[in-house]
Parts: sequence; C-alpha cells; structure tokens
Amino acid sequence: MIMKEYNPKLEESVLAKIIQEPESFRIAEEFVEPASFGHPPYQVLYRAIENLSDKDVDINTYTIANHLNSLGALSAVKGFDGSDSNDIGKKYLDYLSEVSDKGVKNTSIEGLALQLQNVTARRGIMEFLLLAKEQAERGEEPDKILSYVEQESGKIALAAGTRQSSIATSKTVVKSIVDEYINAKKNGSLYIKTGLWVFDNFVGGLYPGRVYLTVGTSGSGKSLVMHNIAYNTSVVGVYDDYLKKKVISKAGIITMEQRNEEVAKRLIRMMTGIDPLAIEEGRLTDAQIPPFEDAARKISESQLLFDDSPSLTLPQLRSKMRKMAAEGVKYVIVDQLDEVKLPYKQKSYTDNDVKSYAIKEYSREFDLGCMTAHQMRKSAGDFQRKGVTNVNLADVNEGGEKGVDVVGTPRHDENGNFWIWLKLRQGGETNRPWRMDFDMDKNLYKNWTGEDPEYIPEDMRNQLKEF
Repeated sequence: MIMKEYNPKLEESVLAKIIQEPESFRIAEEFVEPASFGHPPYQVLYRAIENLSDKDVDINTYTIANHLNSLGALSAVKGFDGSDSNDIGKKYLDYLSEVSDKGVKNTSIEGLALQLQNVTARRGIMEFLLLAKEQAERGEEPDKILSYVEQESGKIALAAGTRQSSIATSKTVVKSIVDEYINAKKNGSLYIKTGLWVFDNFVGGLYPGRVYLTVGTSGSGKSLVMHNIAYNTSVVGVYDDYLKKKVISKAGIITMEQRNEEVAKRLIRMMTGIDPLAIEEGRLTDAQIPPFEDAARKISESQLLFDDSPSLTLPQLRSKMRKMAAEGVKYVIVDQLDEVKLPYKQKSYTDNDVKSYAIKEYSREFDLGCMTAHQMRKSAGDFQRKGVTNVNLADVNEGGEKGVDVVGTPRHDENGNFWIWLKLRQGGETNRPWRMDFDMDKNLYKNWTGEDPEYIPEDMRNQLKEF
C-alpha cells in the first residue's frame, strides 16, 4: 500500500491566499500545479484558477464557480472522504472565501507554495521508493528497476525545483559528450536549422540550452529576424540534409510588445506578400483572398505556440518557458528583453545582463533554445562608451551580451544592401557579417544568391574589432 503525505491546511492556505491576492497566482504557479494538491477538491479548484489566469479573467470565488459550472464540474467535486453532493463544491469555495476574508497572515505566497512543493516532492519520493521496492520483491531485473528510479527521481527533482545532480565526474561528462557525438552521427544533430545560412553555417542553427540575442535600434528588423526564423522552422519547414526531407520544429513566441494576431499577420505577409493593413481594413482583392485563406490555414495548423502577456517578470517568464517545454516546444522567442521586469526600479545598463543570465538558466533547465532581442538606445551607449559613434556596434554590451551564446544585429550598408552581423561567443571564428537578400513585399530575409557571397565591405571590415 502506498502511503501519501498531505497537508490539507497548507493546501487551503495556498488557495485562500490566491483568492485573497489574485496576482499572487503568478508566483504560486512557479512552485505548484494541480497534482501538488493531495485532495481532489483542491486539485479541481486550482485547475480552475489556472484556466482563468490563462484567459486573463479575474480570479475570485464568483469567477471560479462560474467557470466550473460552465464545465459541469462544480457539482462533480467530491469531499475529502469521497462523498458526493451537489453543493459540496460550493461549500469548499465558500470556506476558502471565508479563510481568505480572515487573511492568511504573516506568510507570503512564495513561502506557502514552496512548502507545498516540498510536501509534493516528499510524497513523490515515498511513492516511487515503495514502487521500486515492490518491483524488487517481484524479481524484476535490476537494470529495469534502476531505469525506473532514474526516470522518476528526475521527475521529482523537476517538481521540487531542483536539479537531480549538479556535480558530475569527468568520466560522466566525457561519456555524455561521446554519446552526443554518436547520437548526432546516427540520428542527426540536435541543432534546429533555421533556413538562414547566417545562422546554420556559422553557428550550426539553434541549439538546446543556448541563447541567441538580436540587438538593433527601433525599426532595424530585430524582431523580424526572429519571426522570419519561426516562419521557416515551424510553418514552411527547413530541409535537413541528413534526413533528406523538410523538418518542421515546434516553437513558442512570447511577444510582450505585440499581440499574437500582429505576429500571425506578419507571418501571413511572409507567405503571401499581403500587407497587414489590407487585412485590418477588409480590402483584400479577389486575387488575394485564396492565398490569404491558404496562409491562414497553414499558420493555424503550424507548430507554433503564441503568448502575448505584457511585461513579464522573470519568474513569470520562467513559467511560460516551462509550460511551452511541456508542450514539446524546441525553442522559444522572447521579444523582447526590455519588456521583462526586474524586482527593482533603478535602471542600469547591466539590467539586460541580469535578464539574459536568467534566460540562459531557464533555457538550460528546460533544454530549450532561446532567441531574444534588445532595442538599443544610442544615448545609453554613448554615455557608457563615449567616443564610439556607430550605435549598431556601440550598444551591444548594453543589450545583455554577457549572458548569451550568440549576438546578432541586422544592418544596412551604404549601398542599401541587407546584412546580419553575428558574434559567436563559443570560440572559433568570432564574428562576421553575412549578406542577405530581402524581399521587401513579404518582409522576408532570404539567403544571398548573388555573386561573391564572402564579400565584406571595407567599412564593415574596419568595424570588426569593435563588435
């Protein structure tokens, strides 16, 4: 028999605190999930709160009851003892409301949620150890038991917000590298090809756990580069030389400065050349309607997830990335660093380093590639680095470069040609500009197919030392 560790009072306190202070849910969800609640009624209520939050609906007893009623779930809530009653769900809500009105004193939601996370982890440990014991008593093979233990302990470590192991022997590390090589040789690498040679040839593509920062002034095309890559990887697909076929990768777009629909209209333009303004004003021509409908269908069926929550804190951003990883996303776009809020008000040119280091940590934790952007401000760059006049290069440090693996900036030369300049922080050839074709009608970057693809203008060569 599996013993379970529950703490009803703690679970009540977490729910009551959220009802008392709805904004605290954003912190609570970092630590707990419906399965964290040992009693089924509280699992149902917490899941309802999750659903309301995802829909940006106010969280209170009224909206929770309405939501559950709409699903036919309020009357299905059972008591702690398994008893069933048409009004038992309402009684729980009324009770939590009463607890909330009295106030959950002297304890922050973070403290309560962390306690519940620890209870959940201990419960999981007891369950999987007892199951492993039962397997051993049944005479299961040791390899099978150990595989089960490793798998389940990893799940518990993730639920508890800890790494299963942070110290490794040199033998373990080298074995991991060798296994990675063998797997890449046999099944293809973990790199996600972007369809743009500037990324695929120079840095291999997008790699799990690495962060790719695009910096530029307003209107320079930094978001466009990231959306371009999302379009390539997750809508139309990118040809894989190893697999000899097009591969479509699941990606997540967290856009804090645009609505989801604005990003989707940009993707439609990349496919059709239709100006978003024509869609918004309802003035598509007869010739434009079929490609518009086809593009809308393809994007709706694509491997993209969207989130347009504004001005996220770092814990909220981590939660978004965690949820997207759970949905099978391979990389995320965070647009942009400037919109991520820090817990202090004073602004510093090192703020974006704090953010980029945090995003790097989340990328490693959830094994996600991540692209993000920063809008450079010439005044800030000039203030910190007087005497450097080229804003595209001067403000790279302000953009959060220290915490990322690759830095890129879209640029135009004096002849109007389009370039993407990359700086690699992993060694090898450290930085260089790559010439690009650009379809003005579709707002779409394409690989340069003209003469002399290795050509670099003299003015750019002179700036290589600055970048």
